[in-house]
Amino acid sequence: MAPDYLGLGASPGPHPFMVAASAASATLDLLPAAEAAAAGLGAGLSHDVLLSGHSQGGAAAMAVGQALQHADGSWHLRALAPMAGPYDLGGAELPAITDPRLVDPHRASAYLAYLLVEWNRLYHLYPDPALVFRPPYAGTIDALFDGTHEFTQVAATLPAPQQLFQPAALAAIAHPRGPLAAALAANDVCGWAPRVPTRLYAGRADRDVVFANTDRCRAQLVAHGGDATVEDMGEVDHVGTAVAALPEIRSWFAGAR
Repeated sequence: MAPDYLGLGASPGPHPFMVAASAASATLDLLPAAEAAAAGLGAGLSHDVLLSGHSQGGAAAMAVGQALQHADGSWHLRALAPMAGPYDLGGAELPAITDPRLVDPHRASAYLAYLLVEWNRLYHLYPDPALVFRPPYAGTIDALFDGTHEFTQVAATLPAPQQLFQPAALAAIAHPRGPLAAALAANDVCGWAPRVPTRLYAGRADRDVVFANTDRCRAQLVAHGGDATVEDMGEVDHVGTAVAALPEIRSWFAGAR
């Protein structure tokens, strides 16, 4: 089962980027739909759930896992294997995203602008884009994330963070408080204790989602009484992490059924 998220694919409206509750609900809603589809094909569907996802999907897998573990239902979480997820936005990803040595500057601007624009719709982070974005981008930034532009196109359009964001906004990103700090806390996906085998896959050369996300997530899980291991894929980039990890996850999941 491969879920889509709200606002993507055929779904209308903006996509709530990196909103854990939305990603989890989109996946959980698909479970009974997948069971009905399987029945229509004359097949049965196990209620044992093995979860994986890459990048935003890695964070989503953690959110779904937490929801499943705490739910009183017929679906049973059996294993977690997220890949290269931006789990710790406040503690790992935001501090790295404005450092060109760690994250590609144009992709950093696209990720960060996407996050702020979409979160502003939900969490009311700022009343006017001009308070966050420099001209001429303040007047056009929302339109870039209307669902009709590819991420690579957006990244090519935007300058580095220092030229895109107002100095006060960069300072607020470096030291979140108020609505931004509350939104970050609301989307923490590692503040729980999985009761199933959990492997977090990450690559050392990832310049989209830094490795520290994975280390910090594991530390959180352990601090809450869970058990998880970090699976180091070596010097591979963001996409390369998935390429290296997926065969391992497939084999592991085959033995976990």
